[in-house]
Parts: sequence; C-alpha cells; structure tokens
Amino acid sequence: MRILLGTIGSLGDLHPYLAVGRALRARGVEVVVASAPAHGPRIVAAGLSAAPVRPDEPDWLQQPELMAEIMHPRLGTELLIRKYLMPAMRDSAEDFAAALEGIDVVVSHPLTMSLPHQAERRGLPWISSVLAPISMFSAFDPPVIAPAPWLRHLRFLGPVPHRALFALAKKTSRGWLEPVDQLRRELGLPPAAAHPLFEGQYSVRLNLALFSPHFAPPQQDWHTPTVATGFPLYDPPAAEADPVLEDFLAAGEAPIVFTLGSSAVRCANGFYQRSLAAARMLRRRAIFLIGDEAENELGPLEDAFLTRRYLDFGRIFPRAALVVHQGGIGTTAQGLRAGVPALILPFSHDQFDNADRVARLGAGRLGHRAWSPAKLARACADLLARPRPSELGRAIAAENGADTAADAILRAVTQTAH
Repeated sequence: MRILLGTIGSLGDLHPYLAVGRALRARGVEVVVASAPAHGPRIVAAGLSAAPVRPDEPDWLQQPELMAEIMHPRLGTELLIRKYLMPAMRDSAEDFAAALEGIDVVVSHPLTMSLPHQAERRGLPWISSVLAPISMFSAFDPPVIAPAPWLRHLRFLGPVPHRALFALAKKTSRGWLEPVDQLRRELGLPPAAAHPLFEGQYSVRLNLALFSPHFAPPQQDWHTPTVATGFPLYDPPAAEADPVLEDFLAAGEAPIVFTLGSSAVRCANGFYQRSLAAARMLRRRAIFLIGDEAENELGPLEDAFLTRRYLDFGRIFPRAALVVHQGGIGTTAQGLRAGVPALILPFSHDQFDNADRVARLGAGRLGHRAWSPAKLARACADLLARPRPSELGRAIAAENGADTAADAILRAVTQTAH
C-alpha cells in the first residue's frame, strides 16, 4: 500500500505528518509526504519519500511584510488564504496530481484544499485530518477566535450564539474560495455542496483529530467519524553535539525558553528584546530561539543567557523551567508533553484558542504579545511559582498519537475494502 500525506505550512504543520508517516512505514506501508519543496530535506531525513507541492516557502528576505500580514490577529486567516493559498491553487493541484501517481490512499491537511478534489477525480480513498481543536468548530466547546478573543467570555450562553457565529463566518469566507470552485469545474466535478473550510474539509470515511483528548475532549457535534488520536509528536534526528548548550544547561538552574516557533519568529517585532529585559529583571537564566531574522539578534550577552537559531523542542523543553511562546499547535503540544508551564502570547489563527485551553488546564496562562518587559516578568514569576503540570505531561506523553492515527487510517481503509 502507498499512502500520500499532504500538508502545507510551518514545521508545526509538517512534523505531525512525519510522525504518522513513520508509524505507517513501521506497519509496512510506503509513505509519500507531499509538501513545500523547502520541507523536502526534513521529509527525507525522517526516512520518508518527498513530493514537492507548491506554494513553496516564500523568500522571507524579499517579502518581510508577508508573515506580518499572515499573523495579523484580525485579518491573518483571510490573508493566508486569499494572498498565499488561492493564487497557487492551480499550481498546487498540478503538483498533487503528479504526486498521486501510484498512490492508494490520500490523507489531507486542512489547507491542502486541492487534494481532496484530485483524490475524488481519481476515485481514491480520502481521509481528512485537523491539527488543532479550533478546526472542529464545536458549538459545545467553542473556540477562541483571533479576531475576537473576548468572545470566550460568552461560553455560558451555550451553543446557540456560537452556531450563529459559525454561520456568519461561513458566509463571510465563502467568497475567498472561488479558485476551489474553479478547480472542480476544470476537473469535471460537480459543484461542491459543502464549504471547503467548514463541513467540506471532513471526509465521510474518517477524520483524524491529531491532538490530545486531554487538550480538547470529543464533542457531540464533531463530524462523524472522527478519531481523536493524541498529539503525533515528532522528534527529528539528533543534531550535531552542541557542547556550549550542554555546558550552559549544566551550569545552573533550568532556564526560561523564549521562542516564537518557526512562523511568528519572522515578525517578532521586538519580542526578544523585551524578553531579554524581562529575564534580566527576574535574574533568571534564559535561552532565546531567535530564528534567522537579523532584527531578532540580541548582541553580546551575559553568561546567564544563550541564543540559538533553532532547537528541537522535544529535547529542550523538558529541560526548561518555563516556556514563553506564541501558541502554535506544535509548540503547544511539545510544551504539554514536557510537563513545563507556558506563558503564551498569541499572534493569530488557532493560537488564541490553544492558549485558552492551556490556561483552562492549569498548564499556563494567556498573555499579550506586546506586553512590556515588566508585565512579562510578572507573568513569568507567577508561573515559575506554580507546580509543574507534570501529571498532564505524563498523560499526553503516554498517548502514542502517531500509532493511533496510523492504526485508524489502516482500519478505515480495510473496512472500506471489505
């Protein structure tokens, strides 16, 4: 059997599919991961086959404003779709068509919007997946949306107002997706009856909720059938030894780790400078994961501080006293597994909802990305004084989300075949 896993986005969008792909490969399945060409080396390093699919990673040095637009709290999701994904719809469809040669089963990511239609045209079994609870659009467990995070205070009103909110969102966003409708016409398929970002993103065969039920319990209005797998966490192959890092970690108390993942780091807007000032106020050791952007450089630092472009979260978070981050689902999952408290300063998309869920679990708190160093320091001090969420971390670490997802995929395909 050959299974194609399609995904678009950051490392938080790639790593779960690498984990599932490795679990499928261990079960004798040949796996192709179709994603941006820039992700090809990471896919191959995971021992899987790579198929390049546009849009590729932009040249961030030539388009420094693009990530700031994509991460805008109110307009980010619309701009991501209308300015980044939809203009590449035809290119993406062509690349997926080539990648599907010889494939038996297709698994899609929420943003691979041309993939289900290509699978339908070829009569291939299609399984959908979502990475974060916000994508399930439950009125009984309503998400916190980036344009209006204050709506979280209306949960006590029950599901009715949230159903109305979803209906408004569907009506507002339908016009963004004309290229999807055009693609179906070009493929000779009938018009789509369902909204591609809402009910149309789910497969009738199986939908995988690739997150922990401890993080977001299944709800009565989730699409059926959906399997909540647990987080499929991927730990990349060990990098070269970093003796300076090891010496730093061994030299004193566990540090605070400041990171903005692999996307928001490109529009940090002074986050690292404010974080350094906060760490100095606290007199706490800290590691700053600053990415490749020159504006994030911190210059010469005291011995209590260390900067790195990137570190594997699965290896560094368990050794941290606290993680301050943007709330992407990949970063959030790694922090929860590590049992380390989190101060989350969300930018856009699912990040506000992820932050709210962490806070409700008692595993961290929600902040604001533009907080002053003094506010940052006070929030960090509050979390450092709390017990670590170790029990939750052990429960999440025990879930084996990649294995559960792989088994669910194979079970769905086998049941269909019989």
